[in-house]
Amino acid sequence: MAVLAMIAASVTVPILGTIAVQSLTLKPDLYDLAVRTDAQSSNPPIMDWSDLAGKTCDCRVRMLGYMMDYQRPIPDGISVSNFAFVSDAGTLLIPAPRVPEETVDVRLRAGGVTRFKSRQLVWAEGVLTACYVSNRGTDPSYCLTDAVALGAEPGDISRFFRKP
Repeated sequence: MAVLAMIAASVTVPILGTIAVQSLTLKPDLYDLAVRTDAQSSNPPIMDWSDLAGKTCDCRVRMLGYMMDYQRPIPDGISVSNFAFVSDAGTLLIPAPRVPEETVDVRLRAGGVTRFKSRQLVWAEGVLTACYVSNRGTDPSYCLTDAVALGAEPGDISRFFRKP
């Protein structure tokens, strides 16, 4: 009986640990959220991720998303002038999907830097354009140029967005 209990524990503990890590590091996926009409009075306008597909306006917009690296690993705490911006942060065990059509290269305005923190929720505000893409499989399709990165709170999700 003790052997059976040890076998059960050796199988159960890693499975429960994996589930716990996944649950504790899961962040909301922002892709399917729509901007609340009562929150759209801001200037520049807030753009939701589902509106991004195939749209470039060469206009100033504000987006909520997660800060990520994409060309090379970036240690947390390093000052950066650009970063990848995605709608899904993934988890510690399952990385965020890197779909070029759903990734924005945030390029801070000249001389601007921000502290990098992987998977951090941030507001990015800048001019939305199509990016020159050298590798269609990995490079972001969109750029936010002349951008600023602003702190965001998890409550901003429900304050500015709703499920359609």
